[in-house]
Amino acid sequence: MITPKCNGMDTTEFQYLDSDDIQAAGLKVGREEVWQFNNDRLTEAASFCVGCPMIDSCFESATDADLFWTVRGGRLPTRLAKNHRISRHTPTSDVKDYLPDTCLKGHSQWFMKDGHRRCFVCVDAKERAGKE
Repeated sequence: MITPKCNGMDTTEFQYLDSDDIQAAGLKVGREEVWQFNNDRLTEAASFCVGCPMIDSCFESATDADLFWTVRGGRLPTRLAKNHRISRHTPTSDVKDYLPDTCLKGHSQWFMKDGHRRCFVCVDAKERAGKE
């Protein structure tokens, strides 16, 4: 059986991370830094796909949400395209269909703030941790 090169790897290495995820790792970043951080790390992740026997089928089997948020078939997520970058002046209705049902920690309670999705549970935990 043919297996992809990424078989058994941590899938978050191939996913776009939002500012909350990056800040949870201890980095303080602004909007441009989030984009650059993701562009750099996902370009490296996409280069890992070179030579994978499953590269074409990986891309062809991807959903629109997969293509928006993750490296698939050696291609960068469409979320990184300049015309898909979200700012507080950009309506989010064009990307709502691509938002996963949960945050990266698996919580399904979220809200939109300043054009970005925020998890109620993660925000509450972050605020409580700051008060201790």
